[in-house]
Amino acid sequence: MTWSGIITSIALLAGLGGVAAASVTSGKTGFARRDGAAILVERLAVLDGAIARRDTSVAISAWGEAYTAALATRRWDAMVDVGDAAARIDSLSGDVPGYLIGFRAEARLAYLRALSLARHARSEDGISRVARAFDALGDTDVAARVHAIAPSP
Repeated sequence: MTWSGIITSIALLAGLGGVAAASVTSGKTGFARRDGAAILVERLAVLDGAIARRDTSVAISAWGEAYTAALATRRWDAMVDVGDAAARIDSLSGDVPGYLIGFRAEARLAYLRALSLARHARSEDGISRVARAFDALGDTDVAARVHAIAPSP
């Protein structure tokens, strides 16, 4: 199984992203590739507004839609943006009862998907951005391993 296959399988088990991953993978998404980026920007703006109001429910809902839009774009930078958004939600919901692991797990899954896409695109910038994202989460071991990855020729 390839990295992409492993990460897609993880995303399917992740809960919020599971249905979105299956629909994009099978090509049955409601988002056109060119529309995914616009929807992503809109949903991330809604998410950030909800975070400013400390409205966790709206933030999580907007994140799910942003995740679906990011998957539709098939771009590593979109997935990093969604991972960053999940980290922002985690900082909001980390101490809320019912969020046993917060939203860090969602951030990690988005970053892993971004890594797969960056490797496929042979993007050194993408791989570096993913490494910095893991570093910002405090996952220094993963960040170091990602930094060590070089695009295949």
